[in-house]
Amino acid sequence: MSLRLFTRPAAALARAKRIIKLALLNLGLFLLAWPLATQATPAQENFENLQRFGLSVYGQNVPRTPTEIVASLVTILLGFLSTLFVILILIAGFQWMTSGGNEQKVESAKSHLKAATIGLVIILISYSISLSISAWLIKAVGR
Repeated sequence: MSLRLFTRPAAALARAKRIIKLALLNLGLFLLAWPLATQATPAQENFENLQRFGLSVYGQNVPRTPTEIVASLVTILLGFLSTLFVILILIAGFQWMTSGGNEQKVESAKSHLKAATIGLVIILISYSISLSISAWLIKAVGR
């Protein structure tokens, strides 16, 4: 029994040293990569020049294509629906907590929670699909 007391602190100390070594290694790699990540690439400089040129021509009123308008409307709609489903999940959780052990209320809250969760998952999947499609369309149009 007493032997066990002395081996655990040694194992904990070894683990702590390993964690510190990994943290220092990660910090070193981060500091080495920092100058490379902050350098401006020629493509980035060209993009900034194009942005300045676009602002000088159009100002802040850049015309939008129909593809961009539809993509933003879909994004707004899906954001609203996801907020609605999160509220429905909160309401179902509140119903479950306030059911007082009544099995009928608990089952009703579970079914509402399940339906709202499935709806939220469907909304999130459709958001990712619409985001991908709108990015592909914008890329295909050339804008």
